[in-house]
Amino acid sequence: MPCRFLDQRLRLSQLRIVDALEVHRSLLKAATVLGVRQPALSKSLHEIEDILQARLFDRHSRGVRPTEAGMVFVRAARRILAEVRRLDEEFDLLAAPGGGSVAVGVLPVAAAGMLPGALARLKATHPDIPIRLQQGRTEELLPLLASGELDFVVGRLYAPALPDQFLREPLRTEPISILARAEPPIFAGPATIEALRRYELVLPTVSQFLRLTHNTDPRRRLSTIARRSKVVRRAHH
Repeated sequence: MPCRFLDQRLRLSQLRIVDALEVHRSLLKAATVLGVRQPALSKSLHEIEDILQARLFDRHSRGVRPTEAGMVFVRAARRILAEVRRLDEEFDLLAAPGGGSVAVGVLPVAAAGMLPGALARLKATHPDIPIRLQQGRTEELLPLLASGELDFVVGRLYAPALPDQFLREPLRTEPISILARAEPPIFAGPATIEALRRYELVLPTVSQFLRLTHNTDPRRRLSTIARRSKVVRRAHH
């Protein structure tokens, strides 16, 4: 097995480079965010790959794509960077007991709903606590939560298909409504799944809402909504 001596050769700046490349999938964008020139960033990436003796990113016409080895390194880099940030916060706490900060991941539905009021109450009771918000999709925020870059995520998060390391706490329930014009007889009887299948429906396809692909059959999507909401509410006209 090769001796890479990573603890002696890797630098934090190199971890940030790989993190930025995975986020932006572009050498130019990552270089801009990090405040370096693209040739310098490309050289640093080659140095990292030489140290690891592995290719971290595949280059293509539209940018870069992480390899399997690249994602292994990205996850480790984010854990290390998160630990360094926590160390920084611990020293802040030593200097000013009672301080600290909170990093919150926010899905769009929460950003426009419950979060503003909750943040206002927090600032009223703890005005000295810095709060960092990061809005994004489920598939973007959960890796940040796993790496420690976020303290928690607020939004519509369904139970995972496979077990993971996250704890989920329901904050509220949301009814699902069927909306239609007054003329169709769609609401003449109970709005059951079988009754609704006779109509053409416009249904959500956003991945963080239903975790279904764009090509999923609409009837299957509707059944999924009903199972997860446990009720199909009739609209009022």
